[in-house]
Amino acid sequence: MTNAEEARHTSSLDLDVVVHLDETWYQEGYQEGGEAGRRRGRREGRAVGKAKGFEIGCELGFYKACSQIWLFVIKDSNTGEGEKVRSKEFDEIAAAKAIMDTTAAHRAIRTLEGIIKIVQDFPRQNVADVDMAAHVQRLRAKFRAVTSMLGISVKFPLHMSGRISDGETAGGVGALSF
Repeated sequence: MTNAEEARHTSSLDLDVVVHLDETWYQEGYQEGGEAGRRRGRREGRAVGKAKGFEIGCELGFYKACSQIWLFVIKDSNTGEGEKVRSKEFDEIAAAKAIMDTTAAHRAIRTLEGIIKIVQDFPRQNVADVDMAAHVQRLRAKFRAVTSMLGISVKFPLHMSGRISDGETAGGVGALSF
């Protein structure tokens, strides 16, 4: 190859690099942006997951605790053992039990035991084939039913305080409600 041929060959290679430079930078930027987006998405997903998990855990604990206390009151209100822990709710439930017939009391007991079972069986890990939203909805429905049976009005405190409304999580991210 002569010097002239070599110069033309080198300049055509440089020209190809320059012509395709925008495509090269575009591809590199696209890949780096995709990786950065995946990292950020994982961080945000983890934060939203923790917030939602905390919210659901609080709600499940509330329902289970209420159910256990009410079950104690209904089963043991005749024994007098509940006198130590008297409260307005205790008196309301005891009064509701007094006017309930035996069938209604048994139905309330079964519903309370069902709530406790749902909470105990609630998945503690993310499982792809389990519909957690359906579990939570079923639990809320049973809780509403038992409060209606007992004639009391109780709501999950985080909803009452306005900290968590329908469609919003504890982390402030909307559209993830169950």
